Amino acid sequence: GAMWTPRLLRGGPLVRRGSVRASSNEAVIREKVHPTIKGRRRFYKQVAVQALDGSGATKYEVQLDGRSLRTPGRRAMHFDSQELAMAVALEWDAQAPEGIEPATMPLMSLMSTWLDQTSQDRPTVITGALKFLPTDTCCFFNEEAPATRNLVRRQEKHFFKLLDWLADDWGVELSTTNGITKVKHEDEAVRRVEAMLDALDDAALTAVQCATMEGKSVVLALALVLRRVTPKAAEEIARLEEEFQMEQWGLVEGGHDLDRAASKVQFASTSAFLRLLDGEDGHEHRVHALRQACEKLAN
Repeated sequence: GAMWTPRLLRGGPLVRRGSVRASSNEAVIREKVHPTIKGRRRFYKQVAVQALDGSGATKYEVQLDGRSLRTPGRRAMHFDSQELAMAVALEWDAQAPEGIEPATMPLMSLMSTWLDQTSQDRPTVITGALKFLPTDTCCFFNEEAPATRNLVRRQEKHFFKLLDWLADDWGVELSTTNGITKVKHEDEAVRRVEAMLDALDDAALTAVQCATMEGKSVVLALALVLRRVTPKAAEEIARLEEEFQMEQWGLVEGGHDLDRAASKVQFASTSAFLRLLDGEDGHEHRVHALRQACEKLAN
């Protein structure tokens, strides 16, 4: 089959090495997904994408010095999308000789999580995402006080848009709070969110999990994966409170700036992952599957 080898991107790697610090939950997943390679010296010279011979639609794999790339769980990593295979190959190609840094390989992370975790145990992934609902970022408003008035206005502007979208388009009526206790959502609303997650294909469910952990919000994750918000908007919404605090107190070098960079990478790569995987057709198919699931619940 045809072989493709990346030329180094003119701008260097997509993410500057060492510029990303994983948030705690993300780190836990990553330690599971990448225990084998973190900090290892780069053990390969050539990265290539190879078309696999076989009947039916062409599949692709990434090769490191001619050896097939596998998941950390040793599963075969075959791509239906040549574009996604190339993007993962570029992540490997951008690694420095002195050490591999999984935090700069978000697409590899998503592929591995998809094949090693989501495909093996969907119920656990769905339960994990649903656990964020009682503390969902988009359901928590700060208490109205002179010091936080501007923050509360921003939260109302952004959170209500997403909550209204879920209610109007998907029939999910979530509750909100301005206290610090967990939110008690109606059982029907939780059931509907569960039905939406259940109707997602494994790749999209993986994307939702990643975005949920980054934004501490299932609402925001669904909005990103269903293209209601852009990655840039998702980052802004997830970080409303942090950015507000920084306006008041200033930016802590080596802290806030790295969190901001990590957030940007996670939301952008989650979105890119699905676009590279199956583009417009995949998106339409996904929305259709979710509509059917919600209609079933209504009947």
